[in-house]
Amino acid sequence: MPPKQDKAAKKEAIKQETERLKTLSNKLKTIYASEDILAPIALFKKYDRNGLNIRFEIRRYDQLSKELFEWCFELVKSNMQNWYEQTWGWSDNGKRAEMKEPDSLYLLAWEEDQQPAAASSTDTPAAPDAASTSSPVKMPVAMCHFRFEYEDYKKNNIVYLYDIQATEKVRNHGLGTWMMKILEMLAFKYEMAYLVLTVFEENQRAVGFYLDKLKYVIDEGSPKPMDEEPHLILSKSFLP
Repeated sequence: MPPKQDKAAKKEAIKQETERLKTLSNKLKTIYASEDILAPIALFKKYDRNGLNIRFEIRRYDQLSKELFEWCFELVKSNMQNWYEQTWGWSDNGKRAEMKEPDSLYLLAWEEDQQPAAASSTDTPAAPDAASTSSPVKMPVAMCHFRFEYEDYKKNNIVYLYDIQATEKVRNHGLGTWMMKILEMLAFKYEMAYLVLTVFEENQRAVGFYLDKLKYVIDEGSPKPMDEEPHLILSKSFLP
């Protein structure tokens, strides 16, 4: 290719890539500006089976009350601290910082009899009984911490799942599978290229759940065996 044509082709390629990245960025902004991220998959807002009666909502980090955030943090800590201490080490401050990132989103599973009012930036998860100020604040029974974000090595937008945790009373009732299906449907509806997550390799129950039951694959960005890292990166593609 002659020098002038080569220069023009490179310029055009840069222009197209800039426009592509702008489009991807605008998609993320649109999602985060939405009042109800679950609206495109409204049928998935309810889980009424296996003895559970659950409704779901998504809140941004800045829509969580202090009590609700602490509940989410303590659930993650109680379920995952031991795994972290065997590998990377656990840090309350480090995990809190990760969970407080501005783009953090929380998929919350509420038992039907304690479904809170619509979220706002100042609300509590559910107000105590006005007649009794000593009544405990009600909390969800499960949660996912995730984000819609651009991933450099994939050169595309993804859903990244940071944590999915449930209280003991609702485990083994299919709720985790349903919550993963919600995230997958969101990835599809909002045109994300992948859903990506990290799992400790020694946690064989979790690895089997993702690889065997949900049909995730080991991601191209996952550590190689010679890296001697304790985790795997798994993903599922939603590319057309």
